[in-house]
Amino acid sequence: MSLYGYTFQYKGKKTTSFNPRGMPRFMSNCEYHVFRCSQINRTWKLSPTVPATSRRNHPKRERFDCKGFLNVYFPDAISLPENINADIVIKCEHIEHRGAKASGVPLAVREWIKLNSAKTHYETWDNLMSVIEGGSFPEIDKAYLSPAHVLHWFRKYQIQRHSCSSDPWVNLEAMLKENLKV
Repeated sequence: MSLYGYTFQYKGKKTTSFNPRGMPRFMSNCEYHVFRCSQINRTWKLSPTVPATSRRNHPKRERFDCKGFLNVYFPDAISLPENINADIVIKCEHIEHRGAKASGVPLAVREWIKLNSAKTHYETWDNLMSVIEGGSFPEIDKAYLSPAHVLHWFRKYQIQRHSCSSDPWVNLEAMLKENLKV
C-alpha cells in the first residue's frame, strides 16, 4: 500500500480489546488490519564483522527509523452510535521523511539495453550514458546506474539472443557466426 509516496507493508490482522486504549468505546472488539512503514528498522541477521566481500559488496541499506503505521478498522455496525455512519475507520501515525534510495534498473533502460546492445557491455554503457545525457530518459537519474547494472542486463539479453538450442556448442556456433572476424 502506498500513501503520499510512502510504502506501507501489510503486517497482519488483529482485533481490538474490549476496552481499547485511546479509542472510543464503539471500537471495542473490532477487526483491523495493520500496515507498517517500509522504512522501519529491521534486525539484520548478518554479523557486522562479516567483510563486505562476503556480502557481495552490498552496502547496508540506509533507513530512517520510522515507527509509522496505518491501521484500517472495521467497526461493528451494531455498536456504532447513531450519529456516526462509517464502514471503516483509518488511523495513521506517520512523520514525513525521505524514502529509501532507488535501486535496480528501470524497465525503460532494460528495454533500451535489449534493443541497442553494442559488441561489449562497455560500449553499451557509453552509449547509454550519452543517450541519458542527451535527454532521452529525463525521468532517470544516472547516479543510480552503474556499469555492473549494464553488464548484468547485457549478459542476460546476450544469452537470450544466442540460446537457440539446449546444446551449448550450438549456441557458441551461432554466437561466433555473428562475429565477422571469425
